Amino acid sequence: MTLPVEPMRRHEHYLETQHKADHLPFVKDVHGLAVHAHRDGVSVGKVDFGHPGGADFTIDETDYTGRVAPAMAERFGGLGRLTLRDSWTGLYDQNRFDGNMILGNWPGHLDNFYVACGFSGHGFMHALAVGRGLAELITRGGYQTLDLSRMGYQRVLDEQPYPEESVR
Repeated sequence: MTLPVEPMRRHEHYLETQHKADHLPFVKDVHGLAVHAHRDGVSVGKVDFGHPGGADFTIDETDYTGRVAPAMAERFGGLGRLTLRDSWTGLYDQNRFDGNMILGNWPGHLDNFYVACGFSGHGFMHALAVGRGLAELITRGGYQTLDLSRMGYQRVLDEQPYPEESVR
């Protein structure tokens, strides 16, 4: 079962802000900029979909100044002066096929082996629904509460991506 999922490096930057940011909810835009209130400012990252996948923990010293700072200035100018205090990298699973989760089994081949992967950063948000859906699929033979069949592996086999239209 070939899954189009691989680890993807993601930079995160802690910025102190001139104006309070503790009122901000988690914000993610269509270009991959993700921002949330953190300590005396914000934690921010912007996915680089052009970077090759793999277990790469190196910090690109130009990531903040070249990609994140311009996006922050455009979208969060109301926070005032931003001071970079720390940067780090981590990994999350990226479904390179369409950026969405893959749920279920390999139709006709591995009927008793199920996967739930490729959430591309959405796993925590979808965990409860996915857990319930997979439990229904395994114990009842199909989704009962929420039809998640569009997320199945069959779309990979059919080369029919199902990308999100607004957030990735």
